[in-house]
Amino acid sequence: MKSPSGNTHFRAFAATALLLLLLGATVFGIVDRFLVDARANATARELLTALAQLARAEHEAIAVQRAYLLTGDATERDRFQQSLAGVAATNAQLQALVPEGSPFQPDLDALRRALELRLERAVQVVAAHDRDGLSAAQQMLRDGIGLRLEQDIRDAIEVLTRAANTRLVLAEAAAAQSSRWLLFSTALGAPLALLALGLGYGVLRREVQSRQNAERDNEQTRARMQASVEQLTQMSHDMQRLSAYASLLQTCDSTEEALDVTCVCFAALLPEYSGTVYLIGADRTQAVAAAYWGAPHLESLQRIAPNQCWGWRRAQPYLTDSHSAELRCSHISGDAERIATACLPLNAHGLAFGLLYLDGPEPIRSERLAATAAEQLSLALANLSLRDSLRDQSIKDPLTGLYNRRHLEHTLKVEYARCRRAGCALAVLMLDIDHFKAFNDRHGHAAGDSVLSVIGALLAAQVRAGDIACRYGGEEFTVIMPETDIDTAVVLAEGIRQAIADVDLVADGQALPRVTASMGVATIPGSVDTLDELVASADQALYLAKSQGRNRVVGAVSVLDGRV
Repeated sequence: MKSPSGNTHFRAFAATALLLLLLGATVFGIVDRFLVDARANATARELLTALAQLARAEHEAIAVQRAYLLTGDATERDRFQQSLAGVAATNAQLQALVPEGSPFQPDLDALRRALELRLERAVQVVAAHDRDGLSAAQQMLRDGIGLRLEQDIRDAIEVLTRAANTRLVLAEAAAAQSSRWLLFSTALGAPLALLALGLGYGVLRREVQSRQNAERDNEQTRARMQASVEQLTQMSHDMQRLSAYASLLQTCDSTEEALDVTCVCFAALLPEYSGTVYLIGADRTQAVAAAYWGAPHLESLQRIAPNQCWGWRRAQPYLTDSHSAELRCSHISGDAERIATACLPLNAHGLAFGLLYLDGPEPIRSERLAATAAEQLSLALANLSLRDSLRDQSIKDPLTGLYNRRHLEHTLKVEYARCRRAGCALAVLMLDIDHFKAFNDRHGHAAGDSVLSVIGALLAAQVRAGDIACRYGGEEFTVIMPETDIDTAVVLAEGIRQAIADVDLVADGQALPRVTASMGVATIPGSVDTLDELVASADQALYLAKSQGRNRVVGAVSVLDGRV
């Protein structure tokens, strides 16, 4: 038969164990909920990325179709077929992200139907071109069906994007709420655990031997509980900082801003470690140090080649400590004792954007935390890269690298308003390559495209800082020159004309004959008084230059005054 003291001890132990079990179950449930919210957050971000990729793939397919209609080049037709396959693959990836029965399914089905109709229409236009010629394809393009289908696609993507953003906001809010509950439970668990231990200690004091054993056991249990509470508290703080870091990254407008946020947040997440963020250049041959924080214990090169970093080469985290110092990456040097290093590749969507290097006391306390933060930075860099790419595609001409006509019209209105307020002149230069059609007929469209590309690069190099060079259409180019009077504009145009006349042209290893350009220049005020007349006046001067023998510059003032 058990003694009353033994029963009391048992009840005290059972009550303590029950309290700790309930506390552990509560913390486990809150952590599990936080992980569920984090997965929902990641799914919403993947859906947003997939929608952006699908929009870009559809835009590229239509752009290639139009290029084929304009040029009739078989290569462009093959690219069009490849673009269709790319759209289908991207759409399949998007569909795979959304499970059956999801609230996104109806909108996703609407996007799929609109996309299928748009691509089917594009195929029909190409078929009409191949069967009946360019006029038949143009007739189909003018009926407005393609534009309506494109609008349907944009509307469907916009609806899905809004829904995904809403889901992302809800997931972030839920994760923040879970973090608060976790902090609350850990803060409440410490006094509860200490209270339970105190009650057990008071009961066990009745017997000297039992008291000694209980004191020893309670001290050990208290140490474990204190360590658990501190660990849970630290985990909660780290999760809050990581969530804040991820949220800040999503609001960054540039890579530089994302790097600034990274320096501040990593210094708080891992205060005893120093770090460097390397960004991979466009040529993919080296990564250059772009951001630093902390006092480094070991030295790392400013520029790293792929063969100098195991993390970059293996596309996965690579960690070393004092026991494996001889296996450190070759970009690391120094012999500090008991120092660990970590090379965390910044990869997202199958692309490498850079490398995160850390060093500090071994062992690395928060290896998983650092890896998770590196993943957040990778996604942010990928999203910024994708956004910059989409922006460039919307305002840049792909052949010449200059701004397109859409950007020209918008910028011209802005500069006109600014120059009016400042009371200064605004000049516009219209440029046309002489005898370009005959050049194309004689040397082929590939050579003509090469000429356009060279002229585009030359214009970008010749114009002053603040001037805007654009491709107006075909072989015509336009340069906006803010705060420039007619005399200065004519001098600048003459320099561009001479540079074009002097440039050597080569296509497919063969030298081409040099080309010349005719130019017309107009200003406000001076040539005309309104924005609507400005481009027309410059165009009129351009035609006068061509009628006078080409390869010359004519100012609109000369046109208006009758002086050539």
